[in-house]
Amino acid sequence: MTARVIDGKQIAEQTRAEHATGARELIARTGVVPHLANLRIADEDSLSLDHRSARRRPPPGELDIAVVRLPRIANYDDVEPLEHEPGVTVRFVDRPGELAGADLAIVPGSKHTIADLAWLRATGLADVLTARARDGAPILGICGGCQMLGEIIEDPLGIESSEPRATGLGLWRAARSTRCRAGPR
Repeated sequence: MTARVIDGKQIAEQTRAEHATGARELIARTGVVPHLANLRIADEDSLSLDHRSARRRPPPGELDIAVVRLPRIANYDDVEPLEHEPGVTVRFVDRPGELAGADLAIVPGSKHTIADLAWLRATGLADVLTARARDGAPILGICGGCQMLGEIIEDPLGIESSEPRATGLGLWRAARSTRCRAGPR
């Protein structure tokens, strides 16, 4: 068997030719996706919320929706359609004074429900949510946010937290328990 010697220049030219062929084949099979203005695809992570936090309260007559910006926020893109409604302002808030007086308060999902519940309490936002409930002002909980509004959150297997149990805000009678693990048994 004779070894074939290829110098670096030949390898580079061969690689370029193979990549060009592969790119042409990919384009032929899939096409090129053009830029589509205002496509409104959901953002991948919460870094896109930074510019939304600077939104001010709307003028009188418009609906003011305040979404709590949890440290480990999830499901926040569920409120994105509301941002495109005329006469509606959606604000992401992380201080009690920003939540007070909103027409609707939303507690979104969390990637770490018990830790974000502790954060709600530490920041004073839990007190504002409790006062809203007492006054009959609307509050919407999405996923983990809904769990935080309930009575008990249990995580006996430590899936999300090292704490096996936490007391929720108690705004409605509900308990959430995580009792299964993802992955092989």
